[in-house]
Amino acid sequence: MGKFTFIYSNTNTLEQFAEEPGSATKSPPGTPTLTRPTNKFLQQPQSLTPDAPSTPQLHDVEHALHPSHPVQTPQQFYDWFALIDRSVAHSQEAHYRAHLATLEDHLRVCDLLEKRITEVETEVDGMMEGWRSVEEGGKSLKGACERLLEERVSLISSTNSMLMQFLYRTICLRLWRISAVIWSSSSS
Repeated sequence: MGKFTFIYSNTNTLEQFAEEPGSATKSPPGTPTLTRPTNKFLQQPQSLTPDAPSTPQLHDVEHALHPSHPVQTPQQFYDWFALIDRSVAHSQEAHYRAHLATLEDHLRVCDLLEKRITEVETEVDGMMEGWRSVEEGGKSLKGACERLLEERVSLISSTNSMLMQFLYRTICLRLWRISAVIWSSSSS
């Protein structure tokens, strides 16, 4: 089987020439030539004898998308094509699934953070309520202490007044006794 060379003719049509190895058919100078690429999986085996070393064949290479047996009916082709189509769609969507999984992880973390923030807010509200009650208790305690201080001052003042009256009366009583002793000794 020979190589195929494509050349453009003067009428802008594509002409195909078969070249055999060693043939003298060449394209005109300055004409672009295209060579048909070869696919190593589509090449025919060089030898079909069992003792000759064989090159890897299309059916020798095992792959999930390669058909297990030659496609013979349109339904087999459609099944095989659907398998390839699903595989391509799956590989194209893998990036989006990975991104979605990342977003779901972030969402789960955000939900946990929101729950923790709510718990902290509840704790802070409880602490604020406790602080308010302590502050109100402190104010009432301060008021009670101020009243007790006023009562103490009043009691001290009353005690001082009573002590002064007691001292005055005690002094008066002694003076009266002394004067009585003096009067009784002078009258006798």
